[in-house]
Amino acid sequence: MIDALYNKIFSHFYDSSWIYSGLMLLSFSILLIIDFFINRQESAISRLVAKEKSIKIDCIVFLLDALKLFPFLVFIWTFGIPWLVKYPINSNLNINFLHIIHNPILQSIIYIVALDFLGYWAHRVLHRIDFLWEIHKLHHSASSMNIMTANRRHPLETGFRWVFFALPLALIGAPIETFIAATLFSIVSGQVHHLNANWCFGIIGKYLLVSPMYHKIHHSIEDHHFDKNFAIRFCIWDRVFGTYCAPEIQPITIGLRCNNFNELGYLKALISSTQSSIQKVKIRCSYPKFIKDDVK
Repeated sequence: MIDALYNKIFSHFYDSSWIYSGLMLLSFSILLIIDFFINRQESAISRLVAKEKSIKIDCIVFLLDALKLFPFLVFIWTFGIPWLVKYPINSNLNINFLHIIHNPILQSIIYIVALDFLGYWAHRVLHRIDFLWEIHKLHHSASSMNIMTANRRHPLETGFRWVFFALPLALIGAPIETFIAATLFSIVSGQVHHLNANWCFGIIGKYLLVSPMYHKIHHSIEDHHFDKNFAIRFCIWDRVFGTYCAPEIQPITIGLRCNNFNELGYLKALISSTQSSIQKVKIRCSYPKFIKDDVK
């Protein structure tokens, strides 16, 4: 029975991950060329040739994604818990609200907006809860932006996002065409707003789409940029929920103030951040005991 469940979970994921990998590589190839022509010495290619430690981690995770190995890393790191949560939900609560809408363009718009709304709140939760922030730090530890930084993440963070999205997306549902359109938009926009470019997108970047400069503010180490610009694709969420900071073309230092992730390398950084997250959980679990002891 366990083998059957395992095969169903992975065969379902593998079908969709082929789409993800193909679209990601297509988008990456185009943007890599653009990145080289606009940045030259600061491009992702030049930084890789220079053996910059930060971009090495970006490249490792990107390759794990492209070769479809990252899901196995997530499975190992999370003991398969996200799949055990997702599979019953997708099997039993797959209401597919979008199937009552017959216009494919409208379907895609609703799905993308809903996905982005959920992404905004998942992102805020990752920053708000201390043990989740410990694993999300890996993404913020990048000391330079490039198109592969979008892939830079901890397997526990991916597991958290899958669980966070599981129920809402099962209720919404999506035909395969809508899923492909949303996936393409998600991949391209993610790579673009991690691009090392001083682009603000003008009025579109001010009121609609997240630009590279907009997202660079979110990665900034400056105090007045903390907890700003959480939006994943559409900056309207930051405006509505009070986390908006207007992008400007200016030098911005990104990363973490206390940052040894790039020196550690990816595997050691995963272990270190996992240990820090577990320690935060232990502190939270022991906190009521401290209160009882104080009362006594």
